[in-house]
Amino acid sequence: MVKYTIIKNGLLLTLDEKSRCGYFTLVIHNDKICEVDFDNRLNNDEIIADTYPGAELIDAGGKLLVPAFLNLNVNSSYSLCKFYTGKLDYSNISEDVSLKLIEKYFIQENNKQDLLWLLKLNYFRALLNGELILNETSNFINKDFFYNNKEISSLGKQIVFFTSYNNSLTNLFIDNRKFHFLGFKEEELINNYSLNSIKKYYSKGINKIFLEILQTPNSANSAKNVFGKSIIRVLNENGILIPESLISNPVYLTKRDIEILINKNVNILFCPSDLMNLSGKEYNYNDYLRGGVNISFGTGITGNSLFDEMKLFASAIHKKAVSYESVIRMACINPARILGVSNLYGSIQKNKSANILFFNINDMRNWIDIPELHSENVSGYIINKLTTKDITDVMLKGEYVVYDGEPLDSDFTLYKETFEKLREISIETGNYRGLKEKQLMDKRVREISRTEPKKKQETKLGGVAYAETKYFDEGQGDFRVIGIKTEEVFTDRLYTETPQEKLEDTITEISDINGGIDLFGQQVVEEIPEYEEDRGRIPRRKKTADIKEKLKEKKPEEIIYKKQKMRFGFSEDESSIPAD
Repeated sequence: MVKYTIIKNGLLLTLDEKSRCGYFTLVIHNDKICEVDFDNRLNNDEIIADTYPGAELIDAGGKLLVPAFLNLNVNSSYSLCKFYTGKLDYSNISEDVSLKLIEKYFIQENNKQDLLWLLKLNYFRALLNGELILNETSNFINKDFFYNNKEISSLGKQIVFFTSYNNSLTNLFIDNRKFHFLGFKEEELINNYSLNSIKKYYSKGINKIFLEILQTPNSANSAKNVFGKSIIRVLNENGILIPESLISNPVYLTKRDIEILINKNVNILFCPSDLMNLSGKEYNYNDYLRGGVNISFGTGITGNSLFDEMKLFASAIHKKAVSYESVIRMACINPARILGVSNLYGSIQKNKSANILFFNINDMRNWIDIPELHSENVSGYIINKLTTKDITDVMLKGEYVVYDGEPLDSDFTLYKETFEKLREISIETGNYRGLKEKQLMDKRVREISRTEPKKKQETKLGGVAYAETKYFDEGQGDFRVIGIKTEEVFTDRLYTETPQEKLEDTITEISDINGGIDLFGQQVVEEIPEYEEDRGRIPRRKKTADIKEKLKEKKPEEIIYKKQKMRFGFSEDESSIPAD
């Protein structure tokens, strides 16, 4: 059956070779784009009706049309329990007890249906966010999941690929001639056998290579301990770094390693949320941008949508390092090149699949305020102003799957109920409430015991010195030794180093408040006036001249010195003998 769909009055960002952008009429034949009217030939309904009789006419006024996104790293494992990953990083996320319990639950045979719904819910959300092609990287997926599971084909309306991390699942994909990624992510397992296994399976199947390496500080030493060289050099010498290889979130790469990747045309995939939350360091994208690496995006473990990842990446780089249009191409064109389907996906062009997102720009908050409608300005407007909530319609292969913000042919109530069920399973299985109570208990114990200072120090409060000692944390029990109680010692800063016997001479009793204060034997403060006679008066200090005058009057007694002759070793009689 021949079907034509005409979309008019919409603003198109085509991302074609000429970077054309503007208000063009779009003609869709069945599931493919057959014409983009750059010449404005189809400028009224009569001409459209004469040219394409019986065509369905769609008025896209107030809409911005862009190609659908491609997400090459979707990890659905923890999509409903990201509250467990908040304080984790790449070095300890695989050892977290709660996540291990959740993994154990979902990989069990009797919980296969729950795992299926976990994937469905994640793909359903991805569909609303305009993501057309997905690469599932969850390690929950194994051969048993696909065995006799007739509902696999109903996972979602998008195109979904899987990354295989074990040989049994890889053999299943190869036997069924199903496209897949060969996953490899544990550097400590690198040896000649694992390297030969990757090369063998790559040559047998329809696949690409997906490497999750160099994400932890110790990962760089793993290959060196076995081969005496960096893992990048090892992979390169074994013929694994090829244009069909994709490295996801490499954190600990040297400049020499990056040069090798650039020379080998290896693809790099970034999940900016994961790099920000799990890498434990500030990530620098500039070396990859300068080298012209083919970069694409994924949501990974902690990301919510590919559009948000794209915006986060744009905010993390200097605005002059890469253009806004290039950032959007990283979500559309570049992943299509990695998959080898750029002839069908990634842009709005003739003979390509009609996979289109519709952004609402009719809202007053989204009104376009750019001076001219060329591709870079519109791309910057999309990244800086729009969000996933502005995606009102999603068209896949010429058919609406989301219209006016609502998914079509989906039981929204069922999805909502299943979501609540799986969320509660994640909370109970991972023992979230127990861990939360333990954290609160530890916090209360710390507040009560004041265990924050960990080394001996002296704190002075109101003239009282308290000696604080190092505390001892003996386990997680209710009773702990937190220090040694010391007696309070009152000190005075002025006489801290004065011996006790000298202090007694310096203390003088004030017998009469009206007598003033006598310092150093001289009265320098005037008597305090009587309250009744001098109400409201401020006592006046005596002038310095008056004090000096009084001091002059009190002259000390003169000392009378006795005049005697000086003797040098003679008695008094001998000293009086006159000299001859």
